[in-house]
Amino acid sequence: MRIISRNLYRHMVSGFAIIGLMVVGAVISLPIIYCQMMDKAWINISDDYKYHGQFQAHPGMPVESTYYGGFDIYRISFAQNGKQHVIDLAPVPDGMALPAGIIYDVDHVNELTCFANAVALLMSRLSAPIAITGILDGERITFTLDAKRIYHDLLNYWKIILLVGFFGLLLTATTGFFVIRRAERRPITELIKTIHMMADDPTVTQPFPDSIKNIRDFDELVQAVELLQLNMMRTLQHRERLAEIGEGVAKINHDIRNVLSSATLVSDALLASKDENARQSAPLVLRSLKQAVDLCQSMLDYLAHAPTPVHADFDLVTMFEEVKAATLLDINYCGPATMHADRSMMFRIMLNLGRNAGTAGASALSIDIWRAGHLAIMDISDNRSGIPRHLWPSLFSPFKSRQSTSGGLGLSIARDLALAQDGILKLSRSSDVGSEFRIQFNCARFPEMAHEGASANWPSVPIGSHTRTAHQRS
Repeated sequence: MRIISRNLYRHMVSGFAIIGLMVVGAVISLPIIYCQMMDKAWINISDDYKYHGQFQAHPGMPVESTYYGGFDIYRISFAQNGKQHVIDLAPVPDGMALPAGIIYDVDHVNELTCFANAVALLMSRLSAPIAITGILDGERITFTLDAKRIYHDLLNYWKIILLVGFFGLLLTATTGFFVIRRAERRPITELIKTIHMMADDPTVTQPFPDSIKNIRDFDELVQAVELLQLNMMRTLQHRERLAEIGEGVAKINHDIRNVLSSATLVSDALLASKDENARQSAPLVLRSLKQAVDLCQSMLDYLAHAPTPVHADFDLVTMFEEVKAATLLDINYCGPATMHADRSMMFRIMLNLGRNAGTAGASALSIDIWRAGHLAIMDISDNRSGIPRHLWPSLFSPFKSRQSTSGGLGLSIARDLALAQDGILKLSRSSDVGSEFRIQFNCARFPEMAHEGASANWPSVPIGSHTRTAHQRS
């Protein structure tokens, strides 16, 4: 964003600079054109005047013409024999007054004066005549003339200059835009190409072309992307090592689980032993073996990639009955009877949440499904003691369990399985009276809630042998 703003600022500065140059050029050209036009008018008038022989006339003699060099002459002032003479050739039009407000001396040209006179002429709107004075045959003579021709010629010339300057500005700006655009587009194209190469093979460091490094505006971008490449390669290497470790752990867990299975068979034989002490210690051994097997299974579940979910309609009540049988928790349910999702994944989610609650001392679960806009909310609450607030940030992190009998993988696995079905699992509340976990699904996961006007008045029933009958009656 900073690069775009910087380039936009540069383009704006360049545009204003070009406009400024055009204005300066127009201002400079104004007095030059004015002087050239006045000089040309003096030449035409003086030549025509000499041609008519008026310079030798005496005051009071008839004047042959009032039109010299293409201009209407109102007054001629000249010196003859050391005396100043004034000849009024034609009356001044209404609205004008003599003497002339603007006087141009062809022998003493000053650029600042010419600029001021040119601006005054354009602003006067022909309210006063102008005068041209100079030396003719050794004597100074002044012609007071109508300013219409010079006014319109000056205005037309200046319009032409402005028009040419505008088109020049437009051509320069257009050419500059395409040149700058092409110059900026090339490094961006090469940067995109480099990023695509990084995406194709992130394990190989891609060097940046010199056309990008040589541009000052791209320095920070190049440094950021190079740092991104370095961190990405480190992360990939770290993940590869973790994958190798995970593969080894999975093999070890598999072997340990086989050994534990054999030990479980031996412990079953202890239950039938005639030795009273052996029979009394058998249940403790069985519980320890079961915890070890569950821990190995949780590790295998966590290391395995979540399979692609197979969505189908299934009965939620039946699934909750199986969860109750596996966790030995009392379950109270309020919600629709059918869900469209992967049944195996949903069972594992509820089983992990139930086992996590039971391990923490809970004896009952309450499951409530309700609608919030386009979302279906599944709340799973228990009656265990609250989770300390300082554990909330790492609650779903693996191996962060606060129970010594668990590997800390149940909630992490449940979250991954929910995410595989486009669900979001999180802790919504926890206090001394219990904790509540919430899973957000799309309403399409529950056919009975898919329509906006669907009924949401489901009864709250305990899961058990009579659950199906109670749910069918509702």
